[in-house]
Amino acid sequence: MTDIKRTFKVLEGGMARTATPLYQTFHSAWITNTRLMGVICLCIRWTGDSPRSGDLYQFFYFEAEGQGFDRFEWHDGVDKTSLRELEASLIGGLGGRKVAIRQQEAVHLAQYFIRYNKKYALALPEPEDKYLFLLEMDGTLTEEQQAALFDKSCVRLTSKNALANYFLMRVFGHDFPAAARLATDGVELDLFPDLSVLTYYRNEITMAEGRSSCRCESLIETTQGFRVIVTALTFTGMKISGFRCISNMRISDMEAYMNLAHSEFVTVYRYEGNPEEFVRSSTELTKNAMILPEHNGRTFMIYNPTNDHVKEPVYLLYNDLTGVYHMDDSGQLLVSSATLRNIRKLELDLHFSPLREKLTPVSSFEFNEPVLMQYLDSDFTDFLEFIDSIKVE
Repeated sequence: MTDIKRTFKVLEGGMARTATPLYQTFHSAWITNTRLMGVICLCIRWTGDSPRSGDLYQFFYFEAEGQGFDRFEWHDGVDKTSLRELEASLIGGLGGRKVAIRQQEAVHLAQYFIRYNKKYALALPEPEDKYLFLLEMDGTLTEEQQAALFDKSCVRLTSKNALANYFLMRVFGHDFPAAARLATDGVELDLFPDLSVLTYYRNEITMAEGRSSCRCESLIETTQGFRVIVTALTFTGMKISGFRCISNMRISDMEAYMNLAHSEFVTVYRYEGNPEEFVRSSTELTKNAMILPEHNGRTFMIYNPTNDHVKEPVYLLYNDLTGVYHMDDSGQLLVSSATLRNIRKLELDLHFSPLREKLTPVSSFEFNEPVLMQYLDSDFTDFLEFIDSIKVE
């Protein structure tokens, strides 16, 4: 059904003048299909009806495990480079794709985000005057339309491993509206009411013969420490029709560390140019990176373009990450990945970038445990000196 484009006017009240353009017409909207990972990004674009009004891009970031609607950004669309930078900062690490939605669906979602925060007494992100007018618009959807919208916000499930992982993520995160979408009617979801889960690190799935059920051993971090929880799931088609807890055991931090330890490959480069030249547009892989200022420089987190790691019989949280670049203010560039294949991918990314002429390889390492994050949390300012300090003779 074709949308009827609506034009709205934001009236000025007796308070400060609103920064929202006076006249806007709906242009388009999209959401990421990452709802089953517990997050979703919504973008709505409004076009100006006159030169003085301009365009308005609204970005809503919603986290379903307690933080709610915790980030809002807006852009006028004039500087396309900064618009791309903004979008990448929001969705570059989500591992999903953008799905077009209708105006009424977009307004419905935005209203849901706002009301969610109000219901749970969560602060609304600023600037509120750039989106609160949406509460005055029609976002009514039937139950069938709401279900269709939820489906748009999710990847299509074709793997029972993925179904099991997504279901447990939503259950452990107390995100029961999403968990219920993955289960048949009557399945008890709240088996762990006293657990406040912070991170779903690892899950090992053992499928029964015929693949009608499975056993899951999950390593999670809670506010009370690490736990290993063993559950049994039953499948009916691509739905969870049975869910029970077999065991729930606390483990020590050291036991958790041993379970999560993995190899790390690190290559060290010297960059002969200005470190500030290393930016999002520097390489093909950095275009969609999550960029964090830290440890006298910037860290570029390069995520996989999909969340296909949830399809594996052994799910590992870090498998969504291709690798990391860290450029410090002195020109030391560190490249890190958990696999030899991905460290080669990152090295080739640099080799075919415009930065190539200013990069000199210094050293390469293979560690039997993650080291880069230890360095970034340390007081050292040179990675090679840090390695010397932890080296076992």
